[in-house]
Amino acid sequence: MKHIGSIFLSCFILISFSRNLVRLPVVIPNKCDTIIDLSSEEMLPSHTIVYGVNILDSLDFRLQSRMTSKDYYSGSFLKDEKFMSDSIKVFVDTTHVNFHLGEQSVISHFPPPPPPQTDNKRDSIYFKEIYDRAILEHENRGRTHYKTYPLFVYNSSRRSTVIQRPMFNDLFFIVEALDSLKIWRPIEYWEQRTVLCGTGHRDYLLKPKHFIVSAVKRYHGDFKTKLRVRFTSFNKVFFSNEYEGWMNYSQFDTTKLKREIRKQFGKAKMEYYLKRSFLSPTY
Repeated sequence: MKHIGSIFLSCFILISFSRNLVRLPVVIPNKCDTIIDLSSEEMLPSHTIVYGVNILDSLDFRLQSRMTSKDYYSGSFLKDEKFMSDSIKVFVDTTHVNFHLGEQSVISHFPPPPPPQTDNKRDSIYFKEIYDRAILEHENRGRTHYKTYPLFVYNSSRRSTVIQRPMFNDLFFIVEALDSLKIWRPIEYWEQRTVLCGTGHRDYLLKPKHFIVSAVKRYHGDFKTKLRVRFTSFNKVFFSNEYEGWMNYSQFDTTKLKREIRKQFGKAKMEYYLKRSFLSPTY
């Protein structure tokens, strides 16, 4: 199915948040062949990708991200009090009703590595065939998009601040929704993995009045409700603006997640890792 649509290129959007007007950047999505409504019967992990750091007025997703070393912080945040700030605001921009992006996974976001070098002709042909299939699969994923909303993390202060970056994926956030009793409950979880040493990990250094740009899944289902994003950085919790959306009520079910936690970490640590999965402070 060939998708034909216009790119959203209107004026900057002004969103009221805590009595302040914040001008959100203009974002332009990649072209694609197919746009899919994401419908899930179970709670999914929140695979987060950062597409730009220190964005001021616009970001074109058709161009390769050019993050530099100035976008990262390599010092010791906990010992550097000048970067400790509660100035973070989080926005989900629902005015971009036609916004869409590719698969939300850091692993699948990048093309596969080149095949290993070998002097054996037979092995070379075999590895090249595997690599060509992987490249084709990667390109096909790139042409298939899901409906999403742009997500912005904003530094509202007059000085730079540090945003925590996970070892895996790019930001700590999940989507929450109001259930039938009007109680906020997670419909996504943070996927926990074993941490390896030597990752060269660095957090983000966000300039004053600048943005980190990501995206949030836009679900389709039979239950209409209000949603929001729970975002954390160094054990501090921030909530986005609330917005209306659809989901399947079964996305509230935590049975499968609890089973995975018990299998990976043991029953005794269930409560601790469940809190971490839902980005609740663990101190």
